[in-house]
Amino acid sequence: MKKFTKILTASALALAAFASVSCNKKAEKKVTIGIVQQMNHNSLNTISDSIKARLAELGYNENNSTVLFKQGDNDMTMLAQISEEYVNQKADIIIAIATKAANAALPAVDSNIPVVFAACADPVGAKLVQNLAEPEGLVTGTSQSIPVDQIMEFAKKIQPQLSKIGIIHTTGETNAQATVNKAIAYLDSIGMAYADHTIDDVSVIQETIKLMKDEGCQAVFVANDNKLASHGNMAILGGACLENGFPLYCAADSQVEDGGFANIGITYSDLGRDTADMTDKILKGTPVSKVPVKFYLKAEDLKIFVNPDVTKALGITLPSDVTSSANYIEVKPTN
Repeated sequence: MKKFTKILTASALALAAFASVSCNKKAEKKVTIGIVQQMNHNSLNTISDSIKARLAELGYNENNSTVLFKQGDNDMTMLAQISEEYVNQKADIIIAIATKAANAALPAVDSNIPVVFAACADPVGAKLVQNLAEPEGLVTGTSQSIPVDQIMEFAKKIQPQLSKIGIIHTTGETNAQATVNKAIAYLDSIGMAYADHTIDDVSVIQETIKLMKDEGCQAVFVANDNKLASHGNMAILGGACLENGFPLYCAADSQVEDGGFANIGITYSDLGRDTADMTDKILKGTPVSKVPVKFYLKAEDLKIFVNPDVTKALGITLPSDVTSSANYIEVKPTN
């Protein structure tokens, strides 16, 4: 009888172990992460590469997850189609890089799929979320709100006689317009003159910069504009500014790499990592409402990015307190 009891006990333990393994396998369901990127350019590529690398660090691999990636050529119809594909593929979460991509992904929440946006400068203005501290509607993310006041103060430090600055951006860029509005409000508050130029076609970049010189501008500020940042347009803009003797102050570090002079801001690789961390939290069960939108406005978050080639070409001597700063970074210019 004891032997029979031992056999029953062993069988029960084996069944329990099998049941436990089965339950764990069910619990470890393979997750699908859909990444939709607004378009192909340096800033956004840095973000998506950083997101993928961080997800891998967090343990997402081919055995436990499928990471989908597509970019939409800045076309709203294409971006919406990509997001719809992810919904049809029953993605567990969608990461949308830049504002248009985030807006295109919003319908996914109707299928109970969370959306984590990356690099949306004005998430409230873009109607992605209203409550930044406790996001509603299954949407949250990271926002690279541009510290225009610090960028303009840096410009005045480099050019003490600066009295008028040109601003360039393209139509239809929500991110860029929000930044331009902030820049204009700040310039008005300090009494500095500016020439705001909104262009419809990037073919007029050189003509616009020449016009700024005729208007008496002494420097140029480019907003976080995806059209100007793509397809070599930053190289054209940077070249036009050099030709006219203008330092080109930028809204993103990648714009400095692509031909601008300087930026005060965050590294987009950090923003990508944080976006991946937020995604991981939500996939592991944290409610979206408990994952606040992340901004980067603290002093420790911001770096000074300078293009050494442009600095030399313009004959600028940087103040020693800039070059000795722990936050000073010389970027590696793209060719």
